[in-house]
Amino acid sequence: MRLGAAALLLAAIAPAFAAEPQHDAFYFLSQMNKASAVMVVEQGIVPKPLGAVIAKAVRQVIADGDKPGGARSGDYLKVEQPEAQFRTSLTAENMVQASQGLGGTQPAEVARMLAAQKAGVDAERAWLAAVQGQLTQAAERLDVAFGHLTDGQ
Repeated sequence: MRLGAAALLLAAIAPAFAAEPQHDAFYFLSQMNKASAVMVVEQGIVPKPLGAVIAKAVRQVIADGDKPGGARSGDYLKVEQPEAQFRTSLTAENMVQASQGLGGTQPAEVARMLAAQKAGVDAERAWLAAVQGQLTQAAERLDVAFGHLTDGQ
């Protein structure tokens, strides 16, 4: 009798479990992306307008992935180099070698940043020279005006 009740209970709840959708890695990655979007806004890492843009992008990726034949997480996480080369780039020796020299692993980006800063410094120097010239002229005019005051007595 007890076995029959258990079988009836199992028969009653089995459809509910069968109806549960099976989630793949894309679903869980999407959930993490949604949570990350919320957290970066709540923690003030990005402003709310940018958070809205991020949320819209995440929503679009999820919608695209839910379409038949849609791009899934594996389609978004492609490595653009052969696996052997990728594995070599992750070795400690390669990381040390890549980090040596100006710019570490991104020397072109560091060179660009330095050039932009140099241009900014050059512009500030030109502005400073112009202001110093104006101050020199103002001091000369002050001396002349003061001289007129003392000569007029």
